Amino acid sequence: MWIWSFVVGCCIGSFLNVVALRLQKEENFIRGYSHCVECLHELRWIDLIPVLSWMWLRGKCRYCGRNISPRYWMIEVVSGLMFILMTGIWNGREWMGLLDLWLLASLAVFCSLTDLQEQVIYPKGLVIIGLLHIVIGISCLLGNIHLESVLVAGAFYGGIYTVGYLLWKEEVFGLGDCYYLATVALWYPIKEIILIGLLSFVVGGGILGLLLIVKKERIERVAFVPFIVIAQLLVMSLGVEWFGW
Repeated sequence: MWIWSFVVGCCIGSFLNVVALRLQKEENFIRGYSHCVECLHELRWIDLIPVLSWMWLRGKCRYCGRNISPRYWMIEVVSGLMFILMTGIWNGREWMGLLDLWLLASLAVFCSLTDLQEQVIYPKGLVIIGLLHIVIGISCLLGNIHLESVLVAGAFYGGIYTVGYLLWKEEVFGLGDCYYLATVALWYPIKEIILIGLLSFVVGGGILGLLLIVKKERIERVAFVPFIVIAQLLVMSLGVEWFGW
């Protein structure tokens, strides 16, 4: 099961990476064919096997010989590992419950990608994934639809956003981060989503502090969704009790 989880995660991560890149370039990600970003040569299926194709080709395009960004295999591996983690968290009883956790992991990967590459979160994507979670929860009686947590998450991040803007006359984080936290709140009870929200600032502060020490210059724009995702993984893996809640 672990191997299958990793394989599925790598494939989903590969697809989400392509979607994120094409949305940035305003290209059609449904009908368009995969191609080399340098020579624009159409890629064959053997060039598109997650992780393995990059390793086999030694990080170079088969047709023009130019380097392929390591971003591709890195995202695929991270996505695969996240799917393994979700499988470990899964209770092993309801298969749709596993699918629901993989859906959450896919949302985390995609929103992290778009936030890192262009500081953008796509609300339509959040709505679609949120509705899919609700449909799965209702149809399979999973009992994990936490609408009350959405309100708490929105008020929590929205309040911090408003206070920060009033005090410093600038955004402490983007509204997209508020939308993301409110969407993933559908998966978590109130206690967990509050902890995730608080922990995201601790994680973000620690990482930004290290970057400040290394780069010795202020970072103007920060992708905050990855910090929320790390907080999610910590809470889901360790449990709220580990943090003394």
